[in-house]
Amino acid sequence: MNRPIRRSAGSACGRFLFAVALAALPVLTACGGQKPEPAKTVEVHVSETAIQMPNTLPPGKTNFEVVNTGTAVHSFSIEGPSGQAVVPSVAPGKTASVEVNLNPGTYRVASPMDADKGGLAVALKVTQG
Repeated sequence: MNRPIRRSAGSACGRFLFAVALAALPVLTACGGQKPEPAKTVEVHVSETAIQMPNTLPPGKTNFEVVNTGTAVHSFSIEGPSGQAVVPSVAPGKTASVEVNLNPGTYRVASPMDADKGGLAVALKVTQG
């Protein structure tokens, strides 16, 4: 003999709350996710006589804005623990950029176009805060 199943109001309320919690889970999970940090911007001035920029930076995404403040065409390269990134040429008065995800360590920043003129190079140290 089949007996009818009786459900109490308490179990119906529990199922409703469970369904609401289940439906809200994707929203709550999305809110808890971390957004990637935007790249920090570092201005670099390159001229016939110098590369001017900070000598220490924190690790992470960094956008190097290379400004040619000289009267000749220059270039920009950064080489170190994160590999190498290059801006092949920047005309006088112009700006170019390159993004690098900096890992801790020491980097060599240079203007490869000026290598035949004795070279312009500086050291960049990347350290945790």
